[in-house]
Amino acid sequence: MASVLSYLVGAKFAMFGMGFFSKHVSERGLIIGVIAGFVAVYISARGVPVLGIEDPNIAWPWYAVIGSVVNIAAAWIASITLDGFKTEWHRYSVPGQQMMFAEEKKPITEDGWYLVPGRIEKPVWGLLGMFAVIIIFMMWFGTLAP
Repeated sequence: MASVLSYLVGAKFAMFGMGFFSKHVSERGLIIGVIAGFVAVYISARGVPVLGIEDPNIAWPWYAVIGSVVNIAAAWIASITLDGFKTEWHRYSVPGQQMMFAEEKKPITEDGWYLVPGRIEKPVWGLLGMFAVIIIFMMWFGTLAP
């Protein structure tokens, strides 16, 4: 089940990441990128015996990385080729939302929490610390086995 779902993780990561943080990506470019990512993951997982590409025997967790990299590259190239460079950020991108908040003079925070995307509250930084502690604990715990 996880290996099947790993086909989709790269596509989701690329679509959300490029949608939120890329000025030049377009809808058509994203669709082409997703298709290219799926093809790359399929070839990485199964090979193409007809073309002489045998099963490359890549572990399934790498499918997400392969799909993301191919998806991002193909989507960006297709977007620039089909729709050209854009001068304005899309309204729903993170920079677009930050500009909208500034232009409309909306409050940035409410009750100590940011309303505008792209800002991180101080308590959330504690999660990164907790993540580091958990990783260190797991590394130490792994040394206990004979």
